[in-house]
Amino acid sequence: MGGTITFLGQSFTLSENSDNETIIGALDATQPDNKPLTFTIINNIDSDGDGNSAFSIDGTNLLVNDSDDLDYETNPNLNITIEASDGELTSTATITVNLSDVEEFNIIESVTFLDQSFTLTGLTQCRHI
Repeated sequence: MGGTITFLGQSFTLSENSDNETIIGALDATQPDNKPLTFTIINNIDSDGDGNSAFSIDGTNLLVNDSDDLDYETNPNLNITIEASDGELTSTATITVNLSDVEEFNIIESVTFLDQSFTLTGLTQCRHI
C-alpha cells in the first residue's frame, strides 16, 4: 500500500536531575501499513561533554541516559532529533524536553568549629570546642 510515516514533534516535561533510565514519554508515530517502527536519535545532547548522551530510546520510550546533562539552570529546554523508520520509509521529528527546576541543596561534607562557645539547653555547662 505505501504512504508516509507520520511523526510530528512532541514535547515532554521532566524534572532536572532525574535518574538515569527514567521514562520521559512515549514516541508517537504512525505508518499506514501498520508496520512496526524503530526509533533512532539522530541529534542528541551531551551538555557536560563526558561522551554520554542525555537521552536514549527503548522501544517507543524516550529515556534519560545521562542525568548529569539535565540542568535547568544551564539549559531548561533540550531539543533532539529522532528518526522513525519502518525499514523502508523514514521520518524525522524534533522532540523537546522541557526541564522543570528542582531546588538543589549543597551538601556540607565537613564542618570545623574554631574557638566557639555553645549553650546546650537543659544543661548547666558550656564547653569550648
